[in-house]
Amino acid sequence: EMHSVTGVQTCALPISILDLDHTDDGRPYLVFEALSGRTLADDIREHGALAPERLDRLADDLLGGIGAAHSCGVLHRDIKPSNVLVDGDGFRITDFGIASVEDETATQGDLIGTLGYLAPERFDGAPATPAGDVFSASAVLYEAATGRQPFRAATAAETVQRLCAGVHDPLPRSEERRVGKECRS
Repeated sequence: EMHSVTGVQTCALPISILDLDHTDDGRPYLVFEALSGRTLADDIREHGALAPERLDRLADDLLGGIGAAHSCGVLHRDIKPSNVLVDGDGFRITDFGIASVEDETATQGDLIGTLGYLAPERFDGAPATPAGDVFSASAVLYEAATGRQPFRAATAAETVQRLCAGVHDPLPRSEERRVGKECRS
């Protein structure tokens, strides 16, 4: 993580880095701005699917935050509802703990992230890419629109099978019409 942000401190990341240094025994550490509040996972668990205007704001903030990180060369690699903080009227991506710099060799073959939100190609050993973060964001948006994870199954193995095959529960008709209409606009 230290390497991921060393060259991007002046970039417009979705969370501010206050300091980066090493402990006395040489281990790197980062100090991020203190954020408090609820996560998107908390909101979905307690209230279910987001209202349409909140879903729109989530899409703007989530994709904008990912775009800012990617413009700095940073891959988040673990976009999921518990890593999205509800921040007043908006949302902020948090937990860059497993982030990496794009094209970093450490992303080759490392299967790092959260099951159910990983891009399918990662299970075949493909490197982490910006497209993987966007895939994860789409899974988060699906969950925010429906109140349920798109690929969740009874077991981890079944979840991986569904994810890799692109099998998910269809959007409810009302969401399908709304999301389709917004995508065509």
